[in-house]
This record gives sequence, C-alpha cells and structure tokens, in this order.
Amino acid sequence: MQSSSLEAWSKTSRTREEVSKVEEVMYASCNAQIFPYLTYTKIFKGLTIIGEQELCCGEIYYRMGLLEVFNRIAHRVGRRLNSLGLKKLITFCPACYNMLKNVYPKFGIHLDFEIQDLREWLWERISEGKIEIKREVRKTVTIQDSCHARLLGDSFLDLPRKILKAVGAEIIEMKHSRRNAFCCGIADGIARYDPSAILNGARRQLQEAEETGADILVVYCATCLLVLTIGQMFYPIKMPVYHIIEVLQLAIGEEPLRRHTKRAEDIVVGLFKKTEFSDERFWITTV
Repeated sequence: MQSSSLEAWSKTSRTREEVSKVEEVMYASCNAQIFPYLTYTKIFKGLTIIGEQELCCGEIYYRMGLLEVFNRIAHRVGRRLNSLGLKKLITFCPACYNMLKNVYPKFGIHLDFEIQDLREWLWERISEGKIEIKREVRKTVTIQDSCHARLLGDSFLDLPRKILKAVGAEIIEMKHSRRNAFCCGIADGIARYDPSAILNGARRQLQEAEETGADILVVYCATCLLVLTIGQMFYPIKMPVYHIIEVLQLAIGEEPLRRHTKRAEDIVVGLFKKTEFSDERFWITTV
C-alpha cells in the first residue's frame, strides 16, 4: 500500500490536467513520504495529494546553511509547482509551509497559488463540522512544538492545542513549550553534523515530556515523529508518541496504523549498515 501511495503521489505531481481541476491539493513532504500511512484515513478522503523526492522544499539545506544549494532546489520546486495550475496547496509539514510562504519569496520565488498549513485546514474542518468528532480522547497530552511553528507565532502554536481540546484531551505543557520549546533533536545534529547530538536532543525532549506525567506525547511535525521515535529506541519511556492526525483518527472512530517504531528501526538499521559495515559513500545530488 505504501509504494502504491508514493507512486500515485508522484504521478499526480506530474499531471497538470488532473491537479488544476481541483480546488485543494496536499503537498506531501519528505517525511510524509516516510510515513505515508498517516494519510490512510477518511480525514483526507477525496483530497488530491502530490509528492516525490524531486519536490523536496529544500528546508534541510536551508537549515544547514547551504544557501546556494537551497536556492537551486527552491527555484526548481517553485517552477514545478507553478506549472501545475494549483489553486490552493495544503502543506503536510509546518517546515514546508514556512519555507514556501515566507522563505521562498526572500529568494525571489513567488508562487501563484494560495498556501495553507494542514493544522489550519484541520481546525477549519473541525469547526465547520466536516470532521465529525464521534468519541472524546480522554487523555492527558503534552505537545512537542515544531521549530518552524515557533517562527510562525502564537496563532500557529494555538492550532494544535485547539484541535486537541476539541477532541477532549487535557493538555499539560512541558517546562519548555510554545515559543520557548526546544527542538526534537534534529537541529542539534544538523548544527554539529553529528548524529549523536540528535539522539541527545531527542533524549532531552523525551525526559521533559515524561516529567509532565501526561499519557501521550503529541507531535504535529513528522520530523519530530521520526526523531522522537528513534530516540525511544535508545531512551525507552512508557509514554507513546502520537502524531496529531492519529489523535484525530481516534476521535473520529478510526484506529491508527501505528507503524512508527518499525519505520524508525528500519531507518536506523539501514544507516548503521551504511556507515559502520560498508565502504560505500554517497553524495547528495542537487540538480
């Protein structure tokens, strides 16, 4: 099912005739492609999704300070997206939203369509009754805030909290939350080019989440989902990590697939084999 989803997203992203006919299209980020099963829900029924490796927004290069590389990628992606005749693009990832909405224009890239983040789209549909809450999620939750959400401000940070309160969850904030929140750990490693720093950052966040005594750690960024799930492999805690989409699934009567642990294990094993047991080297292409 995963491969068929990725293939369908890629095919659709190259089909202007199909994409230009619909009012809304969701942009599947790199991490949406790692966790495509998060979209296997009636929440997204009828929503056209596009995404492929060549449509990476370039955020990781921007964060690493590789601005020339980012500039080339962003202009290529901007041209591709503009060529599709989009009316409204919904970003799966907060990072993609910030890049397309705020960073691309600084590099002279102007997109010819409306951009809306998924969290705002979900809140609107809940408010309008298009997402029907059938059962309350009577759990205490704590929230891992996205790095880009902090840049986007209080109104953006409010969105996941509104969604969680709407489904009946009680929020217990971490010691460092909202604008003062720490990264899940990915930025620690990027800043130092050191994978061990990522694990240390993830451990810090898992410890702080555990100290709240909440039942569930909720993320709304798929990068946070990946990094904190990998972190749990090295710092096990009883508190499960849920993406906010999964919490919504519970509220509408669905059972999430919950494949995060297996996906994280596969990635870690693959990276370990590549770096520890192989003489192979790889290069990141930018064309």
